[in-house]
Amino acid sequence: HSFTAEVRRNGQKPGSKLLALETVAALPADLVARLSVAPDADGAQLRLRRLRLIDDLPVAVEDAFLPAQQLPDLDLADLGEGSLYAHLAERWGVEPAWTDALIEPEAASDEMAALLGIAPGDPVLVAWRVTVTADDKVFERVRSVYRPGFALRVARYRLS
Repeated sequence: HSFTAEVRRNGQKPGSKLLALETVAALPADLVARLSVAPDADGAQLRLRRLRLIDDLPVAVEDAFLPAQQLPDLDLADLGEGSLYAHLAERWGVEPAWTDALIEPEAASDEMAALLGIAPGDPVLVAWRVTVTADDKVFERVRSVYRPGFALRVARYRLS
């Protein structure tokens, strides 16, 4: 489920601030190692960095990597505060079916602390995730860094 949908489902206000949108030649090594990326899957990627907000409080910094060849002419100018997943479904018919994630604790770097409004060294949770369509196409790999002091209930429920 998208961050936007989950936050709304909990009766809260989701938000995002676009921090970066760029094309990179390959996935970062730390992401490749943690998500067991196949050697032939590491081509040009669109890197989308967003500050994720709940009720205007910064709660996460998210770096999403999307395969550039699968999403030609991706323009997120129309995305605004909306859901990336909704945008991908509407434009390309790409919809998430399942995800695998690895979650680990870490100390906040100076950069993450500044973005999340916490002190450097504060504990954060880092979620590494790969998202796949029903026909087993990977369309997103993500590293999200979550600040302490908030909760987001993610419940299992039928999408259709």
